[in-house]
Amino acid sequence: MTPNGDAGLAVSSRLIDDAWIDYHGHVHLPFYTVLFIDAISAAMNRLGIGETYAALGKGTFFGAENHIRYLHELKAGQCVTIEPCLLDHDTKRLHWWARMSNADRTIAATFELLSLHVDQRTRRVTPMPDAVHEIVRGLHGRSRGPQPPALAWRLGAQRNPER
Repeated sequence: MTPNGDAGLAVSSRLIDDAWIDYHGHVHLPFYTVLFIDAISAAMNRLGIGETYAALGKGTFFGAENHIRYLHELKAGQCVTIEPCLLDHDTKRLHWWARMSNADRTIAATFELLSLHVDQRTRRVTPMPDAVHEIVRGLHGRSRGPQPPALAWRLGAQRNPER
């Protein structure tokens, strides 16, 4: 198994559709997820570990958890750019991060995704085949995409023990 073309991650650009606008006049929350997942899926397809790999019927990747930070409003007609980055991986997991920027390069949203490698026959999480893991290792070693600010994607509540 070899990646398709240059093994870097492609940047995706999309125009915000009028149909994605909610009653507040900005992009409705689910469409951020669609845009981010489409960008990561395109990167995986380009690497040969997306649809082509899944079509073999042996393994694929399922999203297990994601988190979005909404930083600036997006409105109909704006063009956005999504830049994915593979932050980390092991034999069963891919840890993605991506940012979405508008035309003036203001970061509108960030996204974190944990993808799990799944055996399509058993529907259970399993290690990636060596050939797939080699592609992932190579990508991670070359990944120079956007990096999240420290702790930007971690959720939690600050607890004050004195209260």
